[in-house]
Amino acid sequence: VAAPPPQGALNELRPDGDIVGCTVLRPFGWACPFDLTPCMERDRLQELKSIGVVLSSAEVGQLSADVIICARMKEECVNTRLSNLVTCTSNANVLIVKLMVGAQLPKRRAFRFLVQGYNVRDSMAPRSVTSNGPVLCQTCALNKWAMQTRDMDTEQTVLDNKEGIPGVFLVGVISVLSIVPSDYKVDSIENYVTITIRLDRACDPRATLRITHPMEYMKSANAAFQGAPVTTGVTFPRMKEIRQSQNVIEIIAIEETIPANEDMEISIIMSNPGISPTRMTNIWAFEASSMRTGSKVIQNVNYNVSGFKIFGEFARGAVSPTVLSPASENIIGVWFSVKSPLPLVDAANPNPNKPQGLPKAIRVWMPKGFTPNPAPRPPLYLPLFCSKDFSKTYNAFREGVVGFPQNIQYMGVPDDSNCQTKYDMDYEQFYISIFIDPQSWLDNGRDYGFEFGVTNPPLEGMPPQKENVWRMDTVMSDVILHLKTGMAGYDLEQIKVVTVNFQDTTKRKTLHPLTFEVLSSKYIPGGSKIVVTGPDSFRVGCVFFRPIYGLSSTTTCLVKKPNIVEFTIDSQDPKTANTPFAIRVMWTNPEFTPPNNWWNVELLSPLLKAVDVRNYIPGFDITDRVEVYVMGTFSYLAEVNPLRIMFLAQTIMNQADTGNELVVHAPLGYVFPAKCTGFRLRLTDNRQASSGDSANTGYPSGFVFPPAGTNCTGFFNNTVVVRLPNGSGMLKNNYTLEIDVENPGYKLNGTDIWQFFTRVRNENGTKIVDANRTVPGFSLSELVPLRTVEGGAWRSLSWPPFCLLALPLLLARSSAEGRL
Repeated sequence: VAAPPPQGALNELRPDGDIVGCTVLRPFGWACPFDLTPCMERDRLQELKSIGVVLSSAEVGQLSADVIICARMKEECVNTRLSNLVTCTSNANVLIVKLMVGAQLPKRRAFRFLVQGYNVRDSMAPRSVTSNGPVLCQTCALNKWAMQTRDMDTEQTVLDNKEGIPGVFLVGVISVLSIVPSDYKVDSIENYVTITIRLDRACDPRATLRITHPMEYMKSANAAFQGAPVTTGVTFPRMKEIRQSQNVIEIIAIEETIPANEDMEISIIMSNPGISPTRMTNIWAFEASSMRTGSKVIQNVNYNVSGFKIFGEFARGAVSPTVLSPASENIIGVWFSVKSPLPLVDAANPNPNKPQGLPKAIRVWMPKGFTPNPAPRPPLYLPLFCSKDFSKTYNAFREGVVGFPQNIQYMGVPDDSNCQTKYDMDYEQFYISIFIDPQSWLDNGRDYGFEFGVTNPPLEGMPPQKENVWRMDTVMSDVILHLKTGMAGYDLEQIKVVTVNFQDTTKRKTLHPLTFEVLSSKYIPGGSKIVVTGPDSFRVGCVFFRPIYGLSSTTTCLVKKPNIVEFTIDSQDPKTANTPFAIRVMWTNPEFTPPNNWWNVELLSPLLKAVDVRNYIPGFDITDRVEVYVMGTFSYLAEVNPLRIMFLAQTIMNQADTGNELVVHAPLGYVFPAKCTGFRLRLTDNRQASSGDSANTGYPSGFVFPPAGTNCTGFFNNTVVVRLPNGSGMLKNNYTLEIDVENPGYKLNGTDIWQFFTRVRNENGTKIVDANRTVPGFSLSELVPLRTVEGGAWRSLSWPPFCLLALPLLLARSSAEGRL
């Protein structure tokens, strides 16, 4: 963000309670004031070693450890986590700063530090009584501070004590509502900056508003502008005098009061430097004072206002992926061009007008969900060097990948660059940082390109479209020089079509042929691998493996794990995009339906990089085999046939489940009417007359089967569904289903195989309980009508002579066969 947020007004209320957490911060010009115990012990052992004393093995080990610990603690004291050496807590109006073990503060050594806190509330601020009423005071007895140093023993012995330290004089706050530049670009000669402020207390004339801005933004002598360099808005006093000296601006109200609690605008003409000032130096200061009493009295201040940032521009910035599959390793190509150079660092010939003498880097920020390879790990998120996928040049001719234009000569980043993966805890984003040697540079107007490795998020971790944007910047000594936001990301894609075709869902079924039909929109190089991962309880074998279509017969099969099989495509058999193929391989069904009933198919390049992936392919339910016998009682073509289907359910249908159903699939050509006719569901032996017979069925005495509310539904096709009412189920028993079906008007050409299922279907989905997909049917014949003559009598037979001669022979043969 270039423009700073509103500053000065306290947006958060002071926390309730006495104990408030705090942090010790480093002031400007900080030098580590502590004597570190590991460093002192290291120095002692090294001194003994230097004068010829032979160290024991324990002392040698201690010296090695002290060298490492000393270096770490020095780095923490100077640059990183100061909280590991010194902590603080605030209990009401008492601030306790505690030195951690290993850190000592020697005598007569200055210890300067910063602590963020809250000033006293105005109602509780110390005041003195004057002729004009109570006023805030600085030297009164109530505004005195005291300091002590204590030992760490149990008695907390006081070592030093000083009382009567004069306190601070509280004044009003200048709230800086906004600092808005008209131009955020570096090296801009004319930049009109509008500042909006609000005073907490009014300043009587003669009143002075003093503004101090960073030296880097001083107006250039080459700036050609019209009008005054500093102007004020309508709410500021009209009679005023404006003085400007380098980076200090004074606006003096001669006759009128500078009002309080009113928004006032000040416009300043400034010049942007070649790089934004550092965070430490990009500070503005505001001070409002009054000379009403003859001496200067400060009424309002704000000495710590963050300024705005300026950036160079990218002429171009874009990213291009090589793999669009979710949860897969990917190589990202980056193409960029800068409008202003990332300059050469020449420490021997510094130029005060250019950002020289600073290290520099290129950073690429990823959307949330994407991780670099390798990714820094919590909780410290220490930087790591980029994986071997990092390349200082961009490969525009990668096989099967549509990336950036191939007719551009892409320059790589300097050869002495190195890449690290990092994590920013404030933004909660990963990024890569390519460090460029101080003696190298990036020129403006040239097309640069490089590559680095990332891991795509899973589908459920993909950021929403508005957050799926990348960001790129160049930095010099952690100051952003160029910035490119809103770089378009990419959407993840899966294999276009994957179908798992099964034949038998019976539990523990061996040599169950599963056919995987695949259609990918990606180019698949020769020698690639097809990896199929089944649910954990499935087992695979390459016996009887066979490519069905689309793959050469030289495709090989290898079992990687019990539920993972790998097929290798012939190196001379690459596949163009959208080429369908199918593979059949034998699996063993598990005992039960697995809880995570998903299949995964991966297409990997010969280098084992993902080409295309499909996850969460729905599996099939594992069932027990239900024994079924289908008998037609009127098996004639195009006639209504009362069916009698007898079945033995191996698994109970739980009455606690809603939506228990029986499903019958007839061969194509049979039609069940929408309103079932001839429907009856009963126990096969129908033993419910006596209590003893009823007990043998498993149902209680007096239970009527089927339960009331059982209904039958046809669909004018070859499927009929019988649904039990909610709260009803079926025990393991022999049952008979009677129902009418219309036979086809032709004899079936294919197999006359019926299918029968028991299932549970409700708002949570459909689950098959038992199944039989290979139920033998029955044959159909043509119904021939009998020829009759009404009112006629028997006519004498008039057979030809040869029939009369053949009849005794046929009778004799029949008699002989009967004796045999």
